[in-house]
Amino acid sequence: MRRALVCLAVAAALGGCGDEGGAAPAATTTAAATTSAPPSDREAADAVFTDFVTDQGLTSHGSVEELIALALAVCDAHDRGVAVADVVTSLEDSGFAGYEAGQVIGAATATYCPEHEDAASGT
Repeated sequence: MRRALVCLAVAAALGGCGDEGGAAPAATTTAAATTSAPPSDREAADAVFTDFVTDQGLTSHGSVEELIALALAVCDAHDRGVAVADVVTSLEDSGFAGYEAGQVIGAATATYCPEHEDAASGT
């Protein structure tokens, strides 16, 4: 998981992970401040996301806190207009299976930035 966060942060700084140069979401401590959920709703969102990643076995990729940070980075990527395919590639390059990347992106979007659900679903 640390590799995923590092890859996402480096990709944001350098313009992408891999040879294609596609931008990836930045993993920063300010991502929590940019999420669309108000602070009172944030705890509830964290609980929903935590339940999902735990139930799906995604905590094998990192702690719940690291996965929440990754989810917020996904929302940041949506905010910046990064293509979902580029986010999937970044996650796959960091050890997530394709379906796991989809689960993280879908859960992150539904929980923390539902205004981007159309982009995340490809519609």
